[in-house]
Amino acid sequence: VGGMYNMSQVAMEVNCLVATLPSTLENLTSLLQINFRNNKMTGPPNTRIRSLNLSSYLVDRNLLTGPIPTDVFAPLNQLEYFSIWRNQLTGTISPKLGRMTSCQYFSIDENFFTGTIPSEIGEIPALIEFWVYGWDLTGALPTGLAQRENLTRLMAKTNSLPGPTAGRFDATGHTTLSQVDLNNANF
Repeated sequence: VGGMYNMSQVAMEVNCLVATLPSTLENLTSLLQINFRNNKMTGPPNTRIRSLNLSSYLVDRNLLTGPIPTDVFAPLNQLEYFSIWRNQLTGTISPKLGRMTSCQYFSIDENFFTGTIPSEIGEIPALIEFWVYGWDLTGALPTGLAQRENLTRLMAKTNSLPGPTAGRFDATGHTTLSQVDLNNANF
């Protein structure tokens, strides 16, 4: 795929691919969307895509390992869809991910992250869906989430998040929020 310079989307979903993410993706200078969902891709997320103007990075349901390379994703402020859920990623969530100011769909659930959710993540202005369930995160949900006017889904179950989380959203008069899942969040 590295020689197809005008390609805007690579979609190889549900193909049982077992390799690492192709390093040649960086050569696709017109690439906007990467979709390698539901394969068996291994290794770390591709670190050579930082020069692309991606709007979608969808690599959920694979076997990716290691930390989220924030030096790659933080500069992608035009990224609207960031989905890396159900992999084997580790480490902490970097505050630099809050620089993805156009991100509408933020899904990093069902990995092995530790620590807290940085307040900078709650300040992403375009955020519509926020998925961080299935770990043992600690600390409070970022208060900025309650001010996200377009937020429709907040999924943070099975964590150790002290609350009054639900009360924060009631107090703001949040009208767009249609689904909140805080089951087993150990308030």
